[in-house]
Amino acid sequence: MLALSDDHGTSGRVDPECAVAVVESARDAIISVGSDGRVTSWNPAADRMFGYSAVDILGRPLATLIPERFRVAHRAGFQRFFAAGHGRIIDEVSKIRGMRRDGNEFPAELSLAAWRRGETLFCTAIVREATVEPVAADERASMEDAIRVSEARYRVLFDGSPLPIVVFDPATLAIMAVNDAVVRLYGYSLDELMQMKVSDLNVPEVAAAPTHEIGESRQSNPSGSAWRGTRKHRTKNGRLLDVEIAAHVVVLDGRSAVLTIERDITERRAMEEQLRHAQKMEAVGRLAGGIAHDFNNILAVIASYAGLLEVDLGADHSSSADVREIRSAAQRAAQLTQHLLSFSRRQPAHPRLLKLNATIAAMRNMLARVSGEDVRLSISLDPNLASIEADPAHIEQVLLNLVVNARDAMRTGGELTIETRNTTADETHSPELGVPRGEYVLLSVHDTGLGMDEATRARVFEPFFTTKPVGKGTGLGLATVFGIVQQAGGAVSFDSEVGRGTTFRILLPVAVEPTQRSQPPAPYHGERGSELIMIVDDDEKVRAVAGRVLTAKGYRVIAAEDPADALRLLADGGAKVQLLLTDLIMPSMSGSELAERARSNRPSLRVLFMSGYRGHPSGAVVALGPAEHFIRKPFDMVTLAAAVREAIDGVAPPERPGDSGEW
Repeated sequence: MLALSDDHGTSGRVDPECAVAVVESARDAIISVGSDGRVTSWNPAADRMFGYSAVDILGRPLATLIPERFRVAHRAGFQRFFAAGHGRIIDEVSKIRGMRRDGNEFPAELSLAAWRRGETLFCTAIVREATVEPVAADERASMEDAIRVSEARYRVLFDGSPLPIVVFDPATLAIMAVNDAVVRLYGYSLDELMQMKVSDLNVPEVAAAPTHEIGESRQSNPSGSAWRGTRKHRTKNGRLLDVEIAAHVVVLDGRSAVLTIERDITERRAMEEQLRHAQKMEAVGRLAGGIAHDFNNILAVIASYAGLLEVDLGADHSSSADVREIRSAAQRAAQLTQHLLSFSRRQPAHPRLLKLNATIAAMRNMLARVSGEDVRLSISLDPNLASIEADPAHIEQVLLNLVVNARDAMRTGGELTIETRNTTADETHSPELGVPRGEYVLLSVHDTGLGMDEATRARVFEPFFTTKPVGKGTGLGLATVFGIVQQAGGAVSFDSEVGRGTTFRILLPVAVEPTQRSQPPAPYHGERGSELIMIVDDDEKVRAVAGRVLTAKGYRVIAAEDPADALRLLADGGAKVQLLLTDLIMPSMSGSELAERARSNRPSLRVLFMSGYRGHPSGAVVALGPAEHFIRKPFDMVTLAAAVREAIDGVAPPERPGDSGEW
């Protein structure tokens, strides 16, 4: 800076004209820079040194005069200077590398001075070209080649890395360098990232956590890997990412910096969460199967003893009505276990001709309980509705899932409407619905709940997607509906708007019914007999009540508590046993394995399997051949007696309500 003295020897202000003359005549390059890093003044010595005229350079970044490999450190230094008003090289002389307009580099000495104009901070750089010993041309070329090779290797390793790499200042968190993978991952431009702090990428609640942990780790491990962990980051468009980070403390341009290598694990985390959901649902399915098996054993005992008691009392007894209520309650409980199995585990589809209206009517009370007291349920059914071909359990699950979804959308109550009608998918609408042209049954479920926004509508059928709080939903309800309807040859569509509720519409193809309906087979009345029957069940009470029922029908009975006991009894003189009545699921050996071993010596042995659940403890479904006889628990005395007689006589049993869990 220049100071002038007046005639009295007192110090005065700088003469602007004198200052300009000094700058213009100086042999050193004198360059002023604003807080944006762009050149604001340029003297003739700078013209000669760098090869740019003032017209060419004014307004351009000062980094233009610095070799590319030093620009990251240069930007970081100037950012720190203008943020704090001072820097490491202020008032000092530093050796640097400059770059002329033609790209040639040269050694130089740099001094910086800070000054203000009003509230604006400026920096003036004084650059003097350093004197160096002459270098032979071939040696200089070799050095330049080595520099270029080194830079190329750096670019390959840094910019070419498929993993995002960020270098930042651990004191200020300012980003010093990023590679192209960071730009692709976060959506910011390179210029935007260079003006940001690394904490700007984090979600607010954990913004400073990585730096603090890196600092703590550096004290215990100053020379190696400083920190490893995961963080939640946010992209420019607001999308949240799960990022795995490995951070290292490095030295860059003589000062400490932190280099982080990142890996986007968002998709992996989502898949892990889906796996956890699937495992949880599998566990729930197994639990439901076990409960259903044990509960159905209890219901079989209740229903069968109630039937025996009703026969003993006679129709005119005053307590007969009470006994019938017991049997009715057992029937309702059996239906609940079937709903539990349908809702909690996947079962193979067993489609049959079905009246949708009858299914809805039978479930009305259950749907009312599920929807809640603060929801008004309205059901409108087309009396001329056509039949469909579908699995009854699956259709019940569709209804339950849609009603549960509607109930959750009406947090303060509302109206729920279920309607059915016949419809046609013509050439205009069938492509957009994804179904062939033809006749369909339409099931619609409308609620007056919250409705869905565009983002939710886009993912409504996505497995494991849910808008409910953690632990309140699996995200499988509507995905299951979609899968069941698709399996049945139908289609699902919906309309929804925030604040206006939601309507789901399900199209199911009309079943082709035979033109001449055959008469249903006459009930099989040959329930009595005198044959010897072996009963195998690990539940003592089931063995006892089945024995009571069959003895009352004239049969002779022997009981075995497990498959090993049964095989022993058969080997000791079981040649007269004509029917093996066995539970399908038992701890030591399944009923199907028992039957196979028993038939190895007695190929003509008749077998009747019984179970309330065909799932094995391993999670597999125990399959039976089409010719095998099976009765579902819980059964009553009439159903059991009829099934036993048909199995002994080799009569293919007609489809009885008892086989589907109903009486």
